[in-house]
Amino acid sequence: MTPVRHTGKLLAAFTLLTLIASSMSACAAKRPYELKHAEAELAEAKRDTFVVANAPLLLNEAERTYLKADETWRKTKDDETVIPLAQLAQEQIEDARLHAGKAAVVEQGEAQQRAMMQAEAALRTNRILLQELRRLSQDQLMQRNIVSLNSDLLFEIDDATLTAGGKQDLQQVADFLRSHANYNAVIEGHTDSTADATYNRRLSEQRARAVRNFLRSQGISAVRLRAVGQGEQYPIASNDTAAGRLQNRRVEIIITPQLN
Repeated sequence: MTPVRHTGKLLAAFTLLTLIASSMSACAAKRPYELKHAEAELAEAKRDTFVVANAPLLLNEAERTYLKADETWRKTKDDETVIPLAQLAQEQIEDARLHAGKAAVVEQGEAQQRAMMQAEAALRTNRILLQELRRLSQDQLMQRNIVSLNSDLLFEIDDATLTAGGKQDLQQVADFLRSHANYNAVIEGHTDSTADATYNRRLSEQRARAVRNFLRSQGISAVRLRAVGQGEQYPIASNDTAAGRLQNRRVEIIITPQLN
C-alpha cells in the first residue's frame, strides 16, 4: 500500500509542476514585433505636427486600430488575430503620412502660384513705371529710379540666357535709356539662398551681364551700363518660403542721372 501512496504523491507533484509551467509559459508570451512596431510608428506620427495637422482623421483611425490590436493581445495573446491588426495600423499610419505629404505639395503649389501672381503684378507695375518715366520731363525724373524684374520671367531655372519674353520686357528699358541719353543704369542680379553662395553670386553676375549685353545690343552705350552680381546677400523677402524665394530671384535696374 505504501508504494501506492508514494505514486499518488508523485502524480500530484507532476500535476502541480505542469500547471506552474503552463502559467509561466503564458506569462512569458512576448508581444509580437508587429504590435511593438505599430506602437513606435504611431508615437512618432503623433509627434509629427505636420501629420497631425494635415491628416488627423487618418491618424485617429490608425490609433483606434492599434488600440484594438493591443487590447486583443492583452486579453487573448492570440498572434493570429493581433498581427494582422497591427499590420493594418502600420498601413494606416503610412496612409496618414502620405496624405500629409500630398497636402504639403498642394500647399506649396498654391504658394508658388500666389508668388507668381505677385511677380506678374510687380512686372505690370514696373511696366507702368517705365511708361510714366517716358512721359516725365528731365526735371520731374527722380534721382534714383528702380525697375525690378523677376528672374523667373527673364530666365529659365539655373540659366543666364534671356527668354523671348524677357527680351520683350527689357526692350522697354532700352527704349527709355535711348530717349534719355543723360541717364545711366546699374544692373544688379539677385538670387535666393537655395544653392551655394559662390554659385549664387556667379549666377547673379551672369544674369546681370546678360541684361547689360541685351541693352548694349539695342544701342545703349557700354559706358552707361554697369552689371553687378549681388548673389543672395540682399533678400527682400524670407528665403524660408517658396513665395519669398521667388521674390528674391530678381534683376534690379537702377536708373540714375549722369554726374556733370
